[in-house]
Amino acid sequence: MHPSELGALNAANASPNALANASPNSRVGKLAIYAGEVEASREIKAELTTAQDVLNALDAPELSIADIDLALAGADTARTTRLDDLELLIADLEAAGGAGETIEADIEIATADIVALDEEIAALEQDRIDGEAFDAAAEDVATLEEVLADQTATQRDALEAAANKEVTDAVEAAVQALLGIDQEPAIEDGDVFEDDIALEDDVVLEEDLVSLD
Repeated sequence: MHPSELGALNAANASPNALANASPNSRVGKLAIYAGEVEASREIKAELTTAQDVLNALDAPELSIADIDLALAGADTARTTRLDDLELLIADLEAAGGAGETIEADIEIATADIVALDEEIAALEQDRIDGEAFDAAAEDVATLEEVLADQTATQRDALEAAANKEVTDAVEAAVQALLGIDQEPAIEDGDVFEDDIALEDDVVLEEDLVSLD
């Protein structure tokens, strides 16, 4: 982009030292503020990417939490009813002297029904846990999308505050290039962080232990 298209934003050619020490009300200072807003936007983008990855790893629930609660209430009621039935059947069996083919068959059916209802309830409870996790992850993504939209607008406002001409996407890209912030930072395989160095200092290798022996 030709310098004439940038106008006052050519101040982005200032040195890092000038940007760091400029008055907030100066042109260079306003560009330093803009650079900070870009960094803030990228941090939110990173959070959004992480939140989206979490959401993508979860399965969307087939039932809403309200529907699950309704199904749980129905299953709990059915289980209570079958437990009452089983109690009555056991009493009938005792009254019949402890034997009775029909009653024993009914007891087996009632017992199987209760086991099935227990399994259904356990599955519904797990569905509820999974559904809550999915809803929470989806809410996180939606919230961060709103925050990012607001921050993106704040970022553009900061650049417009430093400009004396119309700011377009192309202008913003050119300014970022001049400021040296046009590329989002990436972690390379060879990067060494302080935590890694600290870890290496704390690790005692097996061969070191052998040599000490």
